[in-house]
Amino acid sequence: MKLNQVKGTAIWRLPGGNQIFTLDGTGGQDSFIIAPFERNGKVLCLKGTVTELTDADALLSSWRISVQGDTSSTSRETYIRWVNLATSEMAAGVLQKAVIARRLWAQGGVSPAEMFSRLLGQHTNAFVYAFMLDDYGAMMGASPETLLRKKGSDLYTEALGGTRTKGRYTEKEMHEHGHIADYVQDILSVSGYNYQRKEKDVRQAGDVQHLLTGFTAGSKGTDKDLALVSALHPTPAVCGLPVDAAGHFISGTENFDRGFYTGFLGPMTARGDFDFFVNLRCAEVYSNGLAVYAGAGLNSMSDPQDEWDETSHKMRTILGAYRAD
Repeated sequence: MKLNQVKGTAIWRLPGGNQIFTLDGTGGQDSFIIAPFERNGKVLCLKGTVTELTDADALLSSWRISVQGDTSSTSRETYIRWVNLATSEMAAGVLQKAVIARRLWAQGGVSPAEMFSRLLGQHTNAFVYAFMLDDYGAMMGASPETLLRKKGSDLYTEALGGTRTKGRYTEKEMHEHGHIADYVQDILSVSGYNYQRKEKDVRQAGDVQHLLTGFTAGSKGTDKDLALVSALHPTPAVCGLPVDAAGHFISGTENFDRGFYTGFLGPMTARGDFDFFVNLRCAEVYSNGLAVYAGAGLNSMSDPQDEWDETSHKMRTILGAYRAD
């Protein structure tokens, strides 16, 4: 994984934790990594020293956030057309699954400092973060999904996908989740890791619930573990299957650049431990509003209206923290 050093600041809280940490990108041996959705895209690295942050409000309030000129949103009609295009590709045997996202412009909400505080309080089991990068701007989110975490000799990754709709899991969600879990297992196996696959479970993430299968493995050293990160990303949970074909379909269908949405991000210590999460339930932050992103996993059993509704539910994570009371 080639890292491109940039300047800026990141703040975050790990799932289930109480401490807020920061890294200011002014040099040091720790890092905060930010990767885009595109597999071959530029992976950014803030270098510095991880420290505990006692006043997140003051830091966020000091950020000079830019104005966004593109205030467009994906219409329901457009999104449903994209869903129908994807299911046509599945019927033709080109795709097994595709994750199609949409963009929503929102304005009239609270300050970034207040929004971050609300995310911390509302999503205690998520990776809550905000970053401001020179030349790239600001982003904030509360991700429910681990890409890969390393602590000493222990690794953890997971398949998170299949969103409960209409109060139950259907064959569609079970089928979708199975593909993701099998893909993660295959990557671990091909990469030569000894792993254990856990029993299927569920995870609540704001207003929605997802099927979850966790995997534990032994570390093969930081360099090889970082190569595993590159092999896992993007998973079928954010792209589709086959991954390359799904990625090509996404780039030719969605009328916006995903940028860091559905990429991955998180801290890495000087000794090589890291906590990387998929960049979901997130928004680009501007002085005049937010660009909010959410997607849904499609397969041959997808109903377009259900998929639209699923993206709406997912967007509530950000919108619920942004909208003024």
